[in-house]
Formats: sequence, structure tokens, C-alpha cells
Amino acid sequence: MMTSTSGTFLITRILIGAFLLLLFNANTGCDKKDLLQPKPSKRFYNDLVHRWAPVHYQDVHNTSRVGGLNGVSDYITRINYDGEWDTSNNWDNLDQPGVDLRAYCYYSLVETPDYWFIIYAFYHPRDWSFKSWGDHENDMEGVLTVVRRPVFFSEDNFGDLKAIISQAHDDFHVYENDGTIKFDFTNGRYHPKTWQESKGHGMYCVTEDNYDFPGGDGIVYHPAPDTKTPAGAPKGPNDRQVTYELINIFKNKGLWDRRNHGKTFSSCGTFEGSHQDKARAPWKWRDKKERKLPRGLIAYDPQAFVKYYLPHLESLESLYTIMPYNDRCD
Repeated sequence: MMTSTSGTFLITRILIGAFLLLLFNANTGCDKKDLLQPKPSKRFYNDLVHRWAPVHYQDVHNTSRVGGLNGVSDYITRINYDGEWDTSNNWDNLDQPGVDLRAYCYYSLVETPDYWFIIYAFYHPRDWSFKSWGDHENDMEGVLTVVRRPVFFSEDNFGDLKAIISQAHDDFHVYENDGTIKFDFTNGRYHPKTWQESKGHGMYCVTEDNYDFPGGDGIVYHPAPDTKTPAGAPKGPNDRQVTYELINIFKNKGLWDRRNHGKTFSSCGTFEGSHQDKARAPWKWRDKKERKLPRGLIAYDPQAFVKYYLPHLESLESLYTIMPYNDRCD
């Protein structure tokens, strides 16, 4: 039986422990939530990026004129779809027989105690038009997905989608999850819907309930449910059920590791191209209307980036707990 004295002693110890924990947090800048919760597993992070990967509507201009290749120039694929990392021949090799046109999406994950920031970036070998002077080799556009972390961690709780900021032709477009963003049900969950234009491939969120492609034909790319499901290739320019696979930008010997590789990039993050080298990787994206924002802020400091466009969101000044973009190159 606990006496009054022993009970008072136990309560005192609990209060002292709580005070020391608060003092530790204040002195170290650590977040109490992170100290008290288990560390997410590698599988959890894989599930997380699959959870918020968009159902992607790719408009297709089905023409053989100029650079269209009967719609093939609007297919999403890997940067090394032709079996090598020389991006100065990706325009020409798209017309070669036997090239691998399976669908992929590049992603990166940045974390704070309060948010996950996930970039999803889609690559096209050609940015084309009916005026050849506007064409350029290589094209990469995408979105930053802003996800609020749950208060209490569990391996099946992937937080709440707060906003998506899309990148299109050196402009950023902001969509809050207040009914503006539309969703498709796939892999047992509702995923946000994004779409890209044909030819120039500007990327946006779908904001219409009954969205359809402007010309009536296009490809709907669905994210693979997990890392074991392989990518698919479109059967034609009007395929509504194609699976795409996710590729980590920081995969060993992958995109980030090649950022200073002369065959892939003419400069850090700017693709090498024999037509023109305008296209850039996410760590070089910018908003041409907001010159005061440094190029690549969306990757290097997504908290500052989101705070600029969505100043009313809370808790955007924490220490990064995952920050793979650790070697800035301007």
C-alpha cells in the first residue's frame, strides 16, 4: 500500500522529470514530439512518397508535325530512357526504335518535426512546339507537396495534405487543400490530381470535378502502389491506365550524384542539350516573377519557400530533420 509520503515523492519525481525534459528541449532546440516518438522506418518513407504521389493527367498532341512523333513526345519517362546519361542526344533518340518509354517520376523528401515536403518531377525528352525556334531538348517540371505531419506518429498515418505548389514555365502556382485540389481514387486511397500541357508541359493541379483532356485524348498515369510494382508504358496516345514508378533523386549514382556531370548537365542542375539547354532540375527551379527569391529555394529551403507563398501556414521555422540537398550549387 502506497503511503502519503511515498506518493508525494513519486509525484515530485514526475514533475522534476517533466521540468528537465522541457529544459532540455529549450536548450537544444529539439522538438518534444520527435524526442517522444519512434523513428520512422525506411519502409514508412517509401510508403509516404507513394501515398502522396499524384494521379497524373498528361495531355497529348497526337501529331507527326515538327517534333510531336504522334504523341510520343508528350510521354513521361526516365532521363536515361535511351540507356545512357548523355542528355544532349535525348531529343534525337526519342525517334529511335526500341527505346524504353516506361513511365517514371523523380522525387525528393525533406522533413521537419512538423512537415514533409515532397517534390515530384516529371521528365520529357522534348519540349516542343509548332515553331521550331521555341523547342528545347529535355524538360522537367513538377510540384512541391506540403504535408502536415501527425501529432502522434504511426506507420500508417501519412499526415494531412495542406497544399501543392506547381512549377510551369518558370512560374509557380499555389493550390491549397481547401476543396480546390481534386482527387482520384487509386491504390486504395485518394491521390491528388495533376496535369501537364502537351508540347511545353507546364504542370498544374486539376481543379475541375470532371476534368478531361482539351483535345479529348491523353494519358492518365497512376503511381505504383509500392516499390515492387514495375513501371508501364503507354499503349498509345490515349491510354488511361498507365503505372509510373518513383525514382529517388538521391539514389546512388542517380540524378543528384550527376549534378556536376558534363554529359548530363551543362552546369549544376541545367541539362545539357544540343537544341538548347533551358531545362533544369528541381534544385534550379525558380519563379521568374519573383526575382528576389533565390533559384532552387523550393529544394534547398522549402520552409522559406512555402512561407513566402503561404504565409498563414504555421510552424515553418523548424530545424530540418531530413535535408538531402546539402551541397548548394548556384
